[in-house]
This record gives sequence, C-alpha cells and structure tokens, in this order.
Amino acid sequence: MVPPPVGSMALTSLRFASLFLLHDPVFDGASAPSPFPGPADGLANSTVHPGNPDKTPSPSEDPYVEQGESAFREVKQLLEKDDWETVEEEDGIVVKKHYNDKYKRYDYLSETVLNASAEVIFNELWWHYERSPTWNAETTGVEIIKRISNDTMIARVISADQGSPYITRRDFLSVYSWHHVDDTFYICYVSTEFPGAPSNEEYTRGSHNPSCFVISPRADGFTAFRSVLNADAKVYAFLEPIFRVAMIRAMINYAAALREYAPKLEGLS
Repeated sequence: MVPPPVGSMALTSLRFASLFLLHDPVFDGASAPSPFPGPADGLANSTVHPGNPDKTPSPSEDPYVEQGESAFREVKQLLEKDDWETVEEEDGIVVKKHYNDKYKRYDYLSETVLNASAEVIFNELWWHYERSPTWNAETTGVEIIKRISNDTMIARVISADQGSPYITRRDFLSVYSWHHVDDTFYICYVSTEFPGAPSNEEYTRGSHNPSCFVISPRADGFTAFRSVLNADAKVYAFLEPIFRVAMIRAMINYAAALREYAPKLEGLS
C-alpha cells in the first residue's frame, strides 16, 4: 500500500482512528488473551433479557467464556492503576492515557456522564448492540454471530466506507462478555476467531487488545460511563504520532455520540 500524500495524513489518520475506536476488536493471531480457569471473582451476572432463556455454554464454547473473563480481569486491573495521565478535557468529557508495557502501546480511557440509568445503558449496549449503527456513523452493520450464554457473545461489525483509497473497509470479530460488580456493569471485548465468521477478501480485519465499557449508576439517576480502549491500528510507523492524537479526538467523538443518544433510550425497548 502506498503511503498517503503528506497533505492528507491527518485526515486519513483521524478516519482510521475513528474506525478502530467505534468498532469491535478482533483476533489477529498475535495477541490472544491468556484464559483464566474458572469464573472471575466477584461476578454476579444475573440480568436475563425477556425472551432469552438462561443458556449454559457447551464444552466447545468454554474457551470463549475464558477469553471474556481474562479480558475482564486485565481491564479491571488496568483501571486500578494510578498513573493515568489526563490528555484532554472537552465539554464534560475527559480522556486519559496510560502506556501498556505488555502491548507496547497506549491504553486510552474516556469518562463522561450519560442522561439515562445504568440499567438502560447496559441493556442497549448488550441486548441491542445491533442498533449501534443508528447512532454510530462509523458502523454500517452489526451481526450477533452467536450468543454463547446470557453473559457471553460473539459479534461481527462492518465498518463504514472511510472515503479514502488508502483505507479498505474493515470487519471486526470479537468475543464480548459482561460482568456485574458492586452495582457496576463491565462489558469487555477482545479479539477472537470463530469458525462461522472467517475473514474474507472484501474486508481487512482489524484488531484490539482487551477493552471495556464501564457503566456505573449515580445517585442522581444518571450514569458514569467509562470506555477503555487499546487498539493496534497497524499504521505506518511514521503515522503513529498522528494516530495517537487522532485517537484522543475519536474517544471524545464516541463519548459525545453516546451521550447524545442516551436520553432517547427510555422510549425504546
């Protein structure tokens, strides 16, 4: 692939960063999570969507459950670190970064407040994830490949056309899991592979390391929302500094879009 002209680097990198932020993680064969045996400590996954009976994973599906639990443990430990650096504050949205020695790249964390209850936000991002293209302009399609259980699923997301000859369309395949700890919902996601959703020549498949949405209730009925993201965009080395700046803007845009959408959720089922 030929590098883009210098004059279009910033725009191309920003679109590329938005693509990776607003879509799901996938497994690239080099960053699979290390599974933890057994259930994660302190979990109480009890939310069952009406019409979705409780489902127990089969033995062949246990590795996906373990990937989800591993991602949760890793992100939860990451959130407990005290060396996050604030890099941007804008209109009630804060973005922080932290260098991850394991992946040799930055974790990004956005924080904001949503005008909806934690249960409503969780319900939308978990049980109605396929609706995300209605408010996420960078996504043209979401397919729930398989709900392994009420707290683990595999989903594929198709990105929007980025409007550049240097960026091919992408799809993203991920294992998602949710965890409920001390009134806070964690929706974690990490790269995976699944026989029913192989990559194809039409799309370039992107990748993420363990990432998470953190949804916490507030006393006023609103929701404290945090998004943790670690993305490997696989851009040219000389574009990495531009990409890191663009990632900050993309984190702000994502939080702002969800914040605008949140008040509309009370009327949706």
